[in-house]
Order: sequence, then C-alpha cells, then structure tokens
Amino acid sequence: MIQNINKVFNILSKKEKRNLFMLSATKLFSGFMDMIGIVSIIPFLTFISNKDLMNQNQIVIDIKNYFNFQDSEMIIFLAAVSLSILLLNYTFKLFDIWYDAYVNHNIFISLSTKLFDYYISRPYSYHLLNSTNELLEKVQVKVNFVVIGIITPLFQILGKVSTAFFITLILLKLNAAIVITILCLVLLIYLLIFRFLKKKLSYYGQYQSHASKMSFKIVDQALKSIKDIKINHNENFYTSMFNRVIKTMNTNAIKRAFYVLSPKAFLEMITFTLGYALIIYLLIIQSNSFHEVILTIGIFVLCFQKILPSIQGIYNEFTVIKFYKPSIDQIYDEVNSAVQYKSISEKSLETKNVLKFNEKIEFDNVKFKYLKGKKIVLDLRELSIESNDFIGITGKSGSGKSTLIDLITGLLDPTEGQIFIDKKVLNHNLKTSWQSNIAYVPQQPFIADDTITKNIAFGINQNKINMDNVKNAAKIAKLDNFIETELPLKYNTVIGENGIRLSGGQRQRLSIARALYSNLDLLILDEATSSLDSVTEYQILESILNSKLSKSIIMVTHRISTLKNSNKIIFLDKGKIEAMGKYEKLISDNTKFAELANDKS
Repeated sequence: MIQNINKVFNILSKKEKRNLFMLSATKLFSGFMDMIGIVSIIPFLTFISNKDLMNQNQIVIDIKNYFNFQDSEMIIFLAAVSLSILLLNYTFKLFDIWYDAYVNHNIFISLSTKLFDYYISRPYSYHLLNSTNELLEKVQVKVNFVVIGIITPLFQILGKVSTAFFITLILLKLNAAIVITILCLVLLIYLLIFRFLKKKLSYYGQYQSHASKMSFKIVDQALKSIKDIKINHNENFYTSMFNRVIKTMNTNAIKRAFYVLSPKAFLEMITFTLGYALIIYLLIIQSNSFHEVILTIGIFVLCFQKILPSIQGIYNEFTVIKFYKPSIDQIYDEVNSAVQYKSISEKSLETKNVLKFNEKIEFDNVKFKYLKGKKIVLDLRELSIESNDFIGITGKSGSGKSTLIDLITGLLDPTEGQIFIDKKVLNHNLKTSWQSNIAYVPQQPFIADDTITKNIAFGINQNKINMDNVKNAAKIAKLDNFIETELPLKYNTVIGENGIRLSGGQRQRLSIARALYSNLDLLILDEATSSLDSVTEYQILESILNSKLSKSIIMVTHRISTLKNSNKIIFLDKGKIEAMGKYEKLISDNTKFAELANDKS
C-alpha cells in the first residue's frame, strides 16, 4: 500500500497532489458527516421508543419550554433537525462524488497527454522497435489503469475507512465488547477470503493486460488489411481470434465479479445471525427492557448499514488494486518517464531558428546498424551532396536507400562517423532546426480524414492557412485540375480516412503538394512517384524544378530513367556506394547500373 502511494506521488504534479490532499479532506469529512447523521437520528429513536424520557432529559425540557412544544411537536422538531443534518450530509456527498470524478479524470487526461507526448517525441529508432497498436493501447487504455487501479481505489478506501471509523465510535459507546467482537470476526472473514483469492486476482489481472494488448493488435491488423480480408473472405479468421480473447477475458471478469461480490451475501447471513444473538444477549443475559433492546438494535442496524458496506467496499478496492497491478507494473516506468520528460512542444518553443542549407551535406566515415542488429547496413566512407542540386539515389531493394534518407533527415543517428550540414555536425541540438527545413514525401503518405486544404497545409491552424500557397502547391503537383473540376467542394472536399476516396497517384500528388506548401530548402522524394505513370511523373518533376520552390531535391526511385536530368546519381549496392555520377556516365561505366536501368526501363 505504501509503495503504491509513493508511486502515485512520484508521477503527479504539485497541483494534482494538492487536489488529492483536498480529496482526502473531503473523504474524511464525509465520514465524519456520516457519524453526525446517525447521531442526529438517535434522539428521535430514543424518544419515540419511550416518550417518558422526554420529561427526564434537561436539554429536551429546555427546548420544549423555549418553543412551548408539546411532546408530539418535540418529536417532529427532532425529526426535522435530523432530516436537515442528513440533507446536509447527502449534499456534501454529492460534492464529494463530483470532486472525486473531477480529480481522477483530470489526472487521467494529464497522464494520457504526457504519455502521448512522450511517445510522439521518442526518436524514430524507438518506433522501429515498438508497434503502433501497443502504443495506442497504452495511451488509451493502460494509462487509465494507473488511475482506476491505484488512485481511485486508494481514496475510495480512505473514504470508507473514515466512515467505518467514525460510526464505530458511536457503537463503542453503546457496547464496546459486542462491537469489537463483530468487527474482528467480519475483518477476519474478509482477510481470509482476500488471501485465498490473491493469486487468482493476479492471474486475472495478468490475462487482462495480455488480452487488452491482443485485442488492440487484432483489430488494428484487421482494419489495416480490410481490402485483403474482403478479397480473400477470411473475416472469420479475425473474428474467431478476437472472440477467443474477448470470451476468455469475459469469463475471467465474471469469475472476478463473483469472488468480489459473493462475500457480501455471506456476510449478510452472518449479520442476521449476530443480530438474533444480540437480541437474545440483551434480553436474557443483561435483562434489558424491551424498549431499550429495540433502541439498541435500531442504532446497531443504522450503524452497520454504513459500516458493513464500507468494509465490503474496502475489500472491493483491495481486489481492484491487486487485479490491475500487473498492467500498472507494465506501464508505470513509461508513465513515470513521460512525466519527467520535457515535451517536444516545450522544446520547439526554445528552438525557433531554422538551419539553412546553403552549401552541402557531408558524410564522414559513416556506418549504421539498427538496434538489436549485428550487421552494418550502410557504410559510407565519404559522400557529399551539394545544395541547389537535383540528386538521385537508386539501387536494388535492400541496398540502403531508405536508411540513407533516414540519416540525412536525422531520423536515425550514425553508429559510427559524423554527418555535417554546412560544416556543422548534425547532432541532437541541431536536429530540430535541420528537420524544420526539410520537406519529406514518403512512398505511402499519411492522408488525414479531412479536406484537401487541410491535407496540403497539414498541421497548420485553419486561420493561418494561406490559400494562395495551397493552390500554387496543388498546381505544381498537377493536382489542381482534378480538384477544381472533379471534386464537388473543390479544396473543401473531405477525402476520407487515409485518402480512401483518392487513387494511389492522387494521394502521392497530394503529399507532394503538402511538401511544397511550406517552401523549404530541401525536398526529399522517397519513392514518392511510384504510383504515377512516367508521363505524369516527368511533368511533376519538371514543374518542381521550374518552380524553384525547393532549392535542393533528393529523389529516391527505382525508375532510373526519371534521374536522367539529375546533377548526380548515388548508386547503392549492399549498403555501399557502388558508383556515383551523372546518368550517362554511370550507364557507360557501370555494368550493374546499366543492368538495373534496363530492368526498370
């Protein structure tokens, strides 16, 4: 328990800690108000069970004389006072419920936002090793387990302990021996049940963590491959796999609910037994009068109506903590790292300068291998890329083209050697300013489920979008005619998730227009025209070169004929530079290049 409390406070801000301190105070005060509420009922029960007592109590006599009350009016007065206190109590409970939800939901939002910021700020190499659906599941589901599996139960336990403690004080004044006996018996029963179920709850919690991850993975894979599923008619494969996971999770949830709630029924049976025993004890052993027995029983019933549900609630919350512990253990370190991490948005405020590309990019004895990999996938002893040039990069699949681009953009760091931008080492401090000056177009671009305008001016606030730049970028990418003649709302047309209402070539042209919109120094086309026919590809490339919107162009392609007009072609083979030069020279001097060019022609 202490360890869980320490974990909570390690990941919370000062404001969140203050809110939890206030929540603790409301829980304690709510328990105190429960006691006051029951205390307010006792005089009412006392005097309706024996009206003669009203004329023996000096406080009651003084109130009757002051207000000139009859006995019946006094009873109504006591009922009104009790109801007022109970109304105040339940009004405060409403506030407590609201404030509890407010604090817990705000902590969830804060942790979820920080975790998402942390993941999106991780280096590209981190995302190569972690699947998207796992990260999505952690941000949307598992981070909430920290709240519902630690924070909420802890403060629910505090509230219920407070209620049970304050109300027990009332019973101790009546008959301490009976109260202590009953409470010890009840607590012992719950302790034995919890110890018996502890391992089962841990097992169910572990499966819950595994099932949550698996269900996200199955749904993600199925929806991403929906075209293949429809063609191959293998929907049943995914639905049956999903059903197996969900059914097992459902079975475990039913068993957990049974184990958590069943002690309540068992406890009620014991309570009735103890109630009868109490009546017999008071009537026979202590020889109390009947109205004294009724009053005592009434007070015990009122108190235990609050105490027993509180004890059951405490037991429930302990089972919740035990159940969610495996999931929390899996994600806690990442949440803690996310809280400590300085966000990329905060960094971007500090880094406003853009690293201009005026001279050249240089590779000095650069080698690269992936994390957990043993093989060197790229080995470049010396390479220079001049600014204002049109550079082509080509080679067979697996030759290192994409890795070279990832190094140029700073997405990956060299395992050995250094990269220079205008004689400045491309290190961690320069990455953001360098990347801010790169327009990158991948082979399979991300297209948002939004308008054409917002896809071209991607990531820019609506009120800051320059429509002239949007239309100019579309024109250069040879997309303007399609937009203005075939789309019903033109630039305001919503194009569906991942541009599903566009062809592959149209999606690529849209991505090229997006890259051209900001007019940055370096344009990288990474197989960005693979879905276009050669004529359209040539027209777009000529349009880009003539527009001068991008001063330098690096183009990765298998279609070597596209690179005929480039200033230099870098021909890669097995992670090394096989040859470098203009198209005509490579065709005549390098057999491998000539063979590849003929294969792709």
